[in-house]
Amino acid sequence: MKRHITYRSGSGRLSFHVRRKTVVTIAVLTVLLVAVFVISTGLGNKFTPPMDVVRTILGRGTPQDALIVGTLRLPRILLAVLVGAALAVSGSILQGVIRNPLASPDVIGITGEPLLRLFSSSPTEEARSASDGFRRPHSSGPASFRSSSTGWPGTKE
Repeated sequence: MKRHITYRSGSGRLSFHVRRKTVVTIAVLTVLLVAVFVISTGLGNKFTPPMDVVRTILGRGTPQDALIVGTLRLPRILLAVLVGAALAVSGSILQGVIRNPLASPDVIGITGEPLLRLFSSSPTEEARSASDGFRRPHSSGPASFRSSSTGWPGTKE
């Protein structure tokens, strides 16, 4: 069995070969991406069946589905896919620049704690915690929002 697939253009200017396993892996991942994309676009307060999502994307859906899928859900899902792809590319660039296939974000100073703080609370919770920090007698001053030794706003000792 051939392990490589060779492609040559008609003009002969472009020629390359790839491993069969790579082509199969990319094809399977693409099918999974499309399936998750369609299913997640249908999930929400009003469930939209996957076939209705496909019809709506192709322009044959009902006006209600067009509003829900096309205006509300589809832009968010597309943005999530693009952000994921951008993170994958940035990780690949990081590994290429550092020339280490096992490079991790802490090489450039990004560790888990700041990311945990960033994604663990919503902006409204942060604002509420910050306003509470001004009123607490044991806070370290009006410029500081810390209310405990852990550094988490709004936590009790």
